[in-house]
Parts: sequence; structure tokens; C-alpha cells
Amino acid sequence: MELFEFTLEGQIDSFNIDSWFKIFSKIKEYLFVAICDQDLYQQALNILSKFFSTDQLKYQIYDDSSTIFVKTI
Repeated sequence: MELFEFTLEGQIDSFNIDSWFKIFSKIKEYLFVAICDQDLYQQALNILSKFFSTDQLKYQIYDDSSTIFVKTI
């Protein structure tokens, strides 16, 4: 989680939205499971908020992660 958080310290580059979406697709299951962990939830929420703060990316992420999000809850 710390590695993911470190990678996302800067802003997500709007020129590489497709690349960031591929990265999110690979780690989304880990992020949503980490939300359930008392020690990791804050880092996971920080990472998710970074992805969702990008206008061009948040709708793709929402569509891609809706099923795993429901399973996590």
C-alpha cells in the first residue's frame, strides 16, 4: 500500500489516463479489500480518492469497479 501511495503523490497526468486506468484495474481488488482492514483502510482510501479526483478517470473507474465495490461492502 505504501508503494502505491508513494507512486500517486503527484498529480495523475491527464496524458496517461489509459495507463493509469490499467494500473487501477490491476490493483482495484487489493484496494477494496484493504478498505476492510483496520490497519490499511486509510492508505487505501487515500489511493482511491486520488484516482477518483481525476475527472477523466473517475467515470471509467466507477464503471470498472462497481461489482467489486458491492462485493466488498
